[in-house]
Amino acid sequence: MADHTKEERLTQEHIDVMIKKHALFLKSMPGGVRADFQYKNISRLVFTGHDLSQANFTAAICLETIFEDCTLVSANFFAADLRNANLRQAILSRADLRGANLNGANLTKAYLDDADMRCGKIMTRQEDGSLGNSARTNMPGGNTTLNGTNMSAANLTALRAQNAIFTDANLSRAVLQNADLENANLDGANLSDSNMSGAVLNNASMKSTLIAGSIMNGIQKIGLKLENTLNEHEIGKRLDDLEKPLAALISEHIAWIKSSGKKGQQLNVSHYDLRDVKNLGGYNLTAIKAENAAFIRQDLVNIDMQSAQLTGADFRDCDLRNADLRASNLTGAKFTRANLSGGDFSALKIKRKDGSIDVRATNLAGADLRYTDLRGINLQDANLKGADLSHARLDKADLRRADLTGAKINGAIMENVQIEDAILNVQQ
Repeated sequence: MADHTKEERLTQEHIDVMIKKHALFLKSMPGGVRADFQYKNISRLVFTGHDLSQANFTAAICLETIFEDCTLVSANFFAADLRNANLRQAILSRADLRGANLNGANLTKAYLDDADMRCGKIMTRQEDGSLGNSARTNMPGGNTTLNGTNMSAANLTALRAQNAIFTDANLSRAVLQNADLENANLDGANLSDSNMSGAVLNNASMKSTLIAGSIMNGIQKIGLKLENTLNEHEIGKRLDDLEKPLAALISEHIAWIKSSGKKGQQLNVSHYDLRDVKNLGGYNLTAIKAENAAFIRQDLVNIDMQSAQLTGADFRDCDLRNADLRASNLTGAKFTRANLSGGDFSALKIKRKDGSIDVRATNLAGADLRYTDLRGINLQDANLKGADLSHARLDKADLRRADLTGAKINGAIMENVQIEDAILNVQQ
């Protein structure tokens, strides 16, 4: 058998020619050739918007490849490596994704109806003449993996995903009607507001999943594991229980900030469910108290939340791009799959009356930052002791003088990171 351990690296120029010939192939016109990328390395190349239906991507290396808005109907991605690929709004109806690695990929609003995510693996001849798993096989059992994958609002109707691994995936608002998820692993996934009507979940595992607002009518659930799932009644207290309407309390908080505490009062929404608050990111929430509050899936772009008490707060799947959380206490906070790119989590430096500088570091000790987007984030002087940064993206992050003692960085992408004077006694 051929040795495919070193895949041929294609250039964007190669791709552009193949796309043009494939377009002619789809129209049955002269000069048309079906695009064949099997065993090719097409990482970080751009296919945006093109129709590559029926194209062959068998065992292709597609790390961070951009397929956004592509039509990939009946395309073959058997055993392909699609880690961190951008497949946002792609049409993958009836696509073959058996044995593929989709960890960290973006499949937001993608169409995967009737797609195949069952087990599949590449076999090769071993030295003793027997057949064994190729080095290109994703998992020993050939499972399709979607760890930390964003599939929010995706159409997964009639998906065939027996034995697939969706741990910590974002499946909020996804349509999973009549999907076959027998023996699938969905532990830690966000399934809030999803529609799973008629799905087969026999012997599947859904431990510690978010199922608030999910529709599960007519599911098959023999042997389904549901320990520690969170529904809408368990995520947090209702805002109706506040002493005043939230808008009034926020106004009082803003007055409290502007008057240095002489007017109004500090906002305290600890343990409350804030998922459905409209325009929350438009307020100045500096110095709020929101310990163990649920911000799940909130749009908090550009939010001001410095010096806040946010111990144990839940920011899973939040958009926190360019957010300012300097000097906040985020001990044990959950940020799984959140986008914190460009954010400022550095120390807040305050000049005292005697002229000395009070350095107040951001505390992220024990925080869950798995599968987060931390590109370009400022974490100078931050306390990241025991934080879990597994599979996070830290390209161009500033970690100068940060303390990562005991932090987990398994699978993290750390290209062009500034680490001068940082404490890097980490776990691999």
